[in-house]
Amino acid sequence: MAEPADGESMTTSGNPGNTVPVEFELTSIAARLDDLLNYLDGSIDALLLDTLPLKTVITPLVKMYALVTQETGMATSPIAADVTDTEVVTLACALLRAQGLNPFDLAISFSLGGRDATGG
Repeated sequence: MAEPADGESMTTSGNPGNTVPVEFELTSIAARLDDLLNYLDGSIDALLLDTLPLKTVITPLVKMYALVTQETGMATSPIAADVTDTEVVTLACALLRAQGLNPFDLAISFSLGGRDATGG
């Protein structure tokens, strides 16, 4: 399926008549995930990590962020200000381990830099 051009709509559920703006679709998904997080708060210990489809949720987000930053040459913070340092490090470590990477690999990539949204 062809990707929508900038500002175009994307087709959802395979129905060509059912299109929504990409930004709305992602905002809707994020809101639903936030609702689920609030619902689970305090009872997360009852869930087994392996039963959560985290790969299904995280993988396309990682690929989307990488695509946008590679295509534009710009990097911006992919997280909201209310995410804690511990939460960031927890996910970063999990992502590195999942790919068989280590802090040295990260340091090399980090030193190559990249421009942020302000051009820095």
